Amino acid sequence: MKNYHLKSIFIFIIAMAIIQNNAAFSPPTKASSNEQMMLKMNVDDDDDDISRKKISIQEFLDTPTIDPDEILEASRTDETNSASSPLLTWFAELVKNDYNTAEALYVGIYFSILVVLTQELLRWQIYGSGYVPFVGSRSHGMF
Repeated sequence: MKNYHLKSIFIFIIAMAIIQNNAAFSPPTKASSNEQMMLKMNVDDDDDDISRKKISIQEFLDTPTIDPDEILEASRTDETNSASSPLLTWFAELVKNDYNTAEALYVGIYFSILVVLTQELLRWQIYGSGYVPFVGSRSHGMF
């Protein structure tokens, strides 16, 4: 049984290494002139359709999830706005003032949530119908 856990940990470490090598943490950039020209062309070829889909996916991936300028503007204009929470305003100011720290904090929280969800999915797989979500370790003789 311990061999199974070592294999899962090994696979998890390899997956994290692959993700880390493929991740690019940089502010979004505008589309290059070649991409803009491809968007303007109106050719009905299959290759052109595929390239447009690639460009639209790239534009989707380049859009920021949190726009600090918009959040800070909303918090300054309307103090009673319930859509702009103090935590979100604090994070927007952190992004503007110290981008690297904000990025590390965001990534840390994001991956922490992913790890917790992955652990719960693994527990669900192991325990099957006896699974109770988000409960501490149980004595099923696992370790």
